[in-house]
Amino acid sequence: MRKLKKLSLYYKFLGSYLLILIIPSLFLGISGYKDIVSIMEHEVTRNNEDILAQIQQSIDTRLIELNRIAAEVSANPDLTPYALKQGFYHTMQIKPLLRYRVANEFLKEVLLHIRGGDYFISSESTYHIPLFIRDVYQFEHWSPEQFQADINSGNKPVLRPAENVRMANANQERIITYMVPIPVNSRDPYGTVLFLVKESSLLGYLKYDQTLKNGNTLVFDEQQRVIASANDKYLDRADVLQSFLTAKDSGTDTVELDRTPLLVSRSVSELTGWTYMTLLPAEDVHQPINAVGRRWLAYSIIILIVGGLAVFLGMVLNYNPIRRLVRLAESRWGQPDERRMNELDVISSVLDHMSRHNSELDQKVRQNRFAVRDHLLSNLLKGQFDTAEDFNGAGGEVGLTFRYPYFGVLVVDASGFGDEPARNAWNQELQELLRELEQADLSNLQAYGKESVEKRQWIVVFAYDGDPATLAEWLDAIRHRLHDRGQTTVTIGVGNPYTELAQIGKSYIEASTAVDFKLIRGNNQTIYFGEVMGAGASAATAATMPQLADELERLKHFVQYGNIEKVNQAIRHIADIIKRSGTTLVVARCLCYDVINTLLRTLQEMDPDGWRSESLFPNVVSLLQFETVEQLSETLADASSQWFELMQRQDQRKQADSLLDTMLVYIGHHYQEPTFSVQNLADYLSMSPSYVSRYFKERTGRTLTDHLHEIRIGQAKRMLESNDISVKDIVQSIGYYDASSFIRKFKKEVGLTPGEYRKLLEQQQQQQQQQPQLSQQTLHMPGQK
Repeated sequence: MRKLKKLSLYYKFLGSYLLILIIPSLFLGISGYKDIVSIMEHEVTRNNEDILAQIQQSIDTRLIELNRIAAEVSANPDLTPYALKQGFYHTMQIKPLLRYRVANEFLKEVLLHIRGGDYFISSESTYHIPLFIRDVYQFEHWSPEQFQADINSGNKPVLRPAENVRMANANQERIITYMVPIPVNSRDPYGTVLFLVKESSLLGYLKYDQTLKNGNTLVFDEQQRVIASANDKYLDRADVLQSFLTAKDSGTDTVELDRTPLLVSRSVSELTGWTYMTLLPAEDVHQPINAVGRRWLAYSIIILIVGGLAVFLGMVLNYNPIRRLVRLAESRWGQPDERRMNELDVISSVLDHMSRHNSELDQKVRQNRFAVRDHLLSNLLKGQFDTAEDFNGAGGEVGLTFRYPYFGVLVVDASGFGDEPARNAWNQELQELLRELEQADLSNLQAYGKESVEKRQWIVVFAYDGDPATLAEWLDAIRHRLHDRGQTTVTIGVGNPYTELAQIGKSYIEASTAVDFKLIRGNNQTIYFGEVMGAGASAATAATMPQLADELERLKHFVQYGNIEKVNQAIRHIADIIKRSGTTLVVARCLCYDVINTLLRTLQEMDPDGWRSESLFPNVVSLLQFETVEQLSETLADASSQWFELMQRQDQRKQADSLLDTMLVYIGHHYQEPTFSVQNLADYLSMSPSYVSRYFKERTGRTLTDHLHEIRIGQAKRMLESNDISVKDIVQSIGYYDASSFIRKFKKEVGLTPGEYRKLLEQQQQQQQQQPQLSQQTLHMPGQK
């Protein structure tokens, strides 16, 4: 029964995962198929409309171009009737004037006819009109008589639809004819410009979609005549085409022709009024769309099958760890209750057991929070917290915070214990007293304590509002309570209070010194450091402080300028001042603390981001362990040397980056000098040429010579834009000795000689300044009034 329940859970999960896979897969497969078909149909329709729009724009542009050419022909003084009557030789001379105007690939030929004359003038030859219409271009539906009448009459442009034309070489092409009387818009034109346009060049420059092989693209003028078509499909169904033209708006519709659905796309030109139409069998359009949809469904089925296999394999692989976990739980915590045979119930039981176990561990951690507090208080005494905000941020989670502006340290010393249990009882009493102080939340004082290394003293760090009476009252209360409860002598040494938390180490030195004065003052007293300082010590300190302050300022100055030799001399000089001053031990320790503090603060100001000097310099606790001033000064000198070595390595990395900038600036200022060389750059940098070349190549990936040539060629290209500067002057101004070397390097880099490059620039400028503009006169399109 138990195994069956396990199997039922396995298959329950397997069935649910398969259901989660199948439902969205079916939804995505069906909806995706519909969306893909819809998107593909939209894209095909838009593609057809884009093709029509391109054809429309192209033909409109071509018609404007033809009218512009006709206007230029009429405006050319060498192509007037008078000029053309100067003789046959003159006519042969002006033929090239037409050739440059026939630089359009879509034009088959352009011809000029002076009305009343018998000749055509083209870019290739001069034709006798009867010979031209009989032998050169034989139009299928344009008789010679009508041809003669059309080119010699009319004052408006006329366009003939595409028709078959037999050439002189017996080839046959479909040609569109466009006749423009000149002068343009004149009531009495003297000539006609005849444009012959190949139908294939007008429509065949686009790469049509493969679906057009069974369809057709047609162009209708405003009189609904077929001007051009991609092929001859549907041209015999004029009635059907006329019905398609009844819709004046652009767009795409699906219609039936002989029970065959057709996709008809239309585009109407606003400029000419022409209609552009594409007719495609809907079956040809939908065939690739349906193929994509079927592939989508096939992929969905494959994904469903592969996903199902993945779910099955995943369930097998993922269930094995659960099964092993259940077996492990049963082996560790025994067999579960018969009513709880499900894997989830077993795992739930295990988690419940682990939760209780973790609660017990958490309780133990909370009981050991004093270890964390002791660590933070030790770091505070070592000077690793500069401000109350820093200390509060680190100690807030374990209940260590300061709210008052004055900080100090007191050392509680107890002696006379009869045995170890008595000492332990006294320690517990002090701990209880400190906890009561914390929980009492006094309005003017805070105190946190830790046991000292000597195991017979307690160090208490306190903060208060600055009222001496409050502090004295509180200290006496502590001493009397500890004495009464522990039945032993209690002496409290109190260091001076400071407003800077960084001075807490100094207060600790003072408190340790004050408690040592119990040998003189006796036990069961509160001894203040300020009271035990004798007049002689105060006088010695007063005489020493001005001189020491000057030396500390000099030490700070030497550190800021990085003079390690002067720093070491200043440290030794300060040590001599302390020894010669005749001061007390405690004053000497405090002065040494000031020296350490000055060094650390100066180093922090110099490198605030990367400052890690605490581990190099002695802290407050270790300061009490130094036996001589010489030993302390040697330690400070060694630590300073190590710090400066670290800073020098960091500066060397920064100088490496600035060296490349210096090189680039020097090259930019001196590249135009013919005498420039790597040796010059190396001399400027006071380095060897080989090192300069190797360094530049390593940092930039290219040689100095390549960089120099690139700058010079770039400057030459800028100077060639001006016609006022000769190539010789350019060569001299960018640092080359001879022009041949410069031309060779310029052509290798640019691909052109300097002269060719300048001509190219001039042509580009002329094209920009002389863009052909349309005639200011109104150009009539075909059919316009």
